[in-house]
This record gives sequence, C-alpha cells and structure tokens, in this order.
Amino acid sequence: MLLQGNLIEFEKELPKMILDILSYHDVPDNLAESNYHLFMVGLFSQAQFRGYKLMSNKESGLGRFDLKIEPTENAIYQTSVIMEFKLLKHKNNDEDEYNIIDDETDDEETGHEKTDNEKFIDEDETGHGLRKKSEEALAQIIEKKYRTGIRTAKLVECGIAFQGKRAYVLSRVLCKEGDQWVEDS
Repeated sequence: MLLQGNLIEFEKELPKMILDILSYHDVPDNLAESNYHLFMVGLFSQAQFRGYKLMSNKESGLGRFDLKIEPTENAIYQTSVIMEFKLLKHKNNDEDEYNIIDDETDDEETGHEKTDNEKFIDEDETGHGLRKKSEEALAQIIEKKYRTGIRTAKLVECGIAFQGKRAYVLSRVLCKEGDQWVEDS
C-alpha cells in the first residue's frame, strides 16, 4: 500500500498493527526508539524479495535517515520511501518535556487512588504530542537533506512517532520536476 502511494491506508493501518502486534514487553518503559525501528525494518523486510532495497540508518545528505526503501529495476512500483522515526516519552508533570511518568497508584497527599486514566497523559495531549513528533520527523527529512541521491521520480516521506503501543503517521508523496521535489496533490 505504501509503495503504491496509498498513504491514507498506511496512516490508518500502521497504528492498528502496532496496537495489535506489539506487547508492552516489546517496548519496555518506552525508552528506546530502536525497538520501534527494528519492528519497522522487520515489517518492510519482505519488500527485498519484491525488487526493493532496504537501508537502515545509512548516511545521506547531512545525517542518517532511519529507513529507506528504494526500487530496483525489477520492482513493480518505481517509488522510493524515506522514513524518520521519533519517540514520544511519557510526560513528567514537573516539566514541559516528555519523560517516564510516575505510575504510583496512590496520591499520598490527598489519599486519592489514581485511576488507570490518571496514570497516563490525557489522550488528547498524547495525540497532539505524537502529531508534533511526526511533524518534527518530516521536517528532519528536509533539514538533513535525506532526499540526496534519490533516483526515482516519485518519493514517499513518512514521519512516524511512537509512544508505548501507539503510533502516529504523517506522510506525503513527492514528484520530481526537474531538480525540485514537488508535493503531489
């Protein structure tokens, strides 16, 4: 679906797959982006048997992309994909940044027992944080010039943010016009 340029389907299905497939034991304490990175490499590894080359953490432009998929001459779709991953850590209430939260079940000061919903960030805030991280990932693709060396005329860029068993995907399709990449509408 992604190599066909069906971004809406990919943006909808990847979060469902993360929720259905991963266990909290696979992403302990939400500390390592590498857990999600390896999941994504595994998810797309079958593409190499369909005429695509997968590259992970390779240098390109001014940095290292997380995952790139490029077609060989045998690939059905001549579309390249660049993915950048971001991790949204749990929020520490004393700071504006996201960290692991304290999941104590009781508030000793008030005697109030925390509900499951109170243990974690409000869903709206988490959704907003995931979207912001996805936007940062897409911006990094441009800032670090990860498009350098792409030979295809069509490119899909994905910024994917993860937190626990949640994921948020922002993506765009670009077409090469001369020396410029133009977003396909």
